[in-house]
Amino acid sequence: MFVRHYTSDIDYINSHGNGLLSYDIGETEAIKKVFGESAYKIPVSSIKPITGQSLSPTGIYQVITSLLVIQNGIIPPTINHENPAPKCDLNYVPKHYIKKDVDTVITNAHGFGGRHTMLVIGKFHADQK
Repeated sequence: MFVRHYTSDIDYINSHGNGLLSYDIGETEAIKKVFGESAYKIPVSSIKPITGQSLSPTGIYQVITSLLVIQNGIIPPTINHENPAPKCDLNYVPKHYIKKDVDTVITNAHGFGGRHTMLVIGKFHADQK
């Protein structure tokens, strides 16, 4: 089923967020370019400070995390996010989780060699057509 989503539909961004300055700045700039001023209102967090860079399983971890966020309405914090770079100025959910109803999540994954993937995951609504 194809469902069209708009930037205003996104409730949470599960970022690649691997802690490398150039990657984090690039991802932040891309989020700002796509979402404009509303980028500052969308919670963004990364599970990499918890899981580490696990290479192949990382994408699966991010999808599972996104599904759990939708199911439970709990956005995980970006732990150890204490001194962000000035250009990394979005709501990275530092220190504590956020309780929020979440219908739609974007998961960003970056691979070696410049391969980037974005997955939009949405809550199923039986009345959706």
